[in-house]
Amino acid sequence: MVSTELLRRYPLFAGQNHYMLEEIARLSSEVTRAKNEWLFHENEEANRLYLVLEGAVALTLFVYLNGKQQHLATSHSLGKNEIVGWSSIVTPHQYKLGARAVKDSQLLEINAIPLRQLLDDNPEYGYYFLGQITEVISERFMLINIQIMSLMADQEGKPVAG
Repeated sequence: MVSTELLRRYPLFAGQNHYMLEEIARLSSEVTRAKNEWLFHENEEANRLYLVLEGAVALTLFVYLNGKQQHLATSHSLGKNEIVGWSSIVTPHQYKLGARAVKDSQLLEINAIPLRQLLDDNPEYGYYFLGQITEVISERFMLINIQIMSLMADQEGKPVAG
């Protein structure tokens, strides 16, 4: 369990009342991941939500170009205060990307299964929480699309029309 004071520092938990912060704190723990250690892999069941406290995490994706599978890391690492594992909140609760520590990292890990129930039981707070998650999804979608288009252009030697 982490302190509610730790949770209050992060925008993801802004707007939550004391009861909600206490419940989320009960579902949370601080964990460490060594450099190159995986938090999760693409397509695994998503049951943990992470917040980077210190360190950095890279998101990864497998893509197929010219019939070959290639491992693609995102163009930048996620650092302090960033959310990792939003798929644990959004159905079908399957990680869309993999996540790997790119340096020794300290993370807030939240058990997403009871968190989802807590948000369902308290929709006024769940609505705000999902709004925060939606912003993250939108940003990540744009970054990955740009990276994939760049990779395709490099493979073909010409720009990709979008």
